[in-house]
Amino acid sequence: MFLSAPKIVTWFVSTLLVLATIAVKYLGIAIPEIGALVSGNLFEVLLAAYAILWAGNVLRGF
Repeated sequence: MFLSAPKIVTWFVSTLLVLATIAVKYLGIAIPEIGALVSGNLFEVLLAAYAILWAGNVLRGF
């Protein structure tokens, strides 16, 4: 298995999901568009962010 660096868009989406989760959990910030999704499913959102980043490293062109 060859690992490659993820594309910038993949890294950016993953980072935004993690930052949104941290903002909702620890800072109590309400995010209008994705706040309802993130606030009830913190673990799942972090898992999705990790899965996106993992796919960017393992799959070519992702």
